[in-house]
Amino acid sequence: MGVNKETEKFILKLKELRESKGLSQYKLAELSGVAQPIINRMEQGVNSPNVDTVMKILAPLGKTLDVITYDEPVEKVTVPETE
Repeated sequence: MGVNKETEKFILKLKELRESKGLSQYKLAELSGVAQPIINRMEQGVNSPNVDTVMKILAPLGKTLDVITYDEPVEKVTVPETE
């Protein structure tokens, strides 16, 4: 793959999720609005996905970026006010 190890791991998770939902790249493209060749090149490791593309792909898969990145939802973090 032409991407770094962390991106490769992330892409593999996206592909596994797509396949677990029984979706082809073509169907995911239709549902997400992301062109199938982009999904294909991403899954092949030719292109690194940008955040907007990932968010579009995740929407029809019913997942959020935190779940796909950390395997679970991230708790909301409250930042204390500074004086």
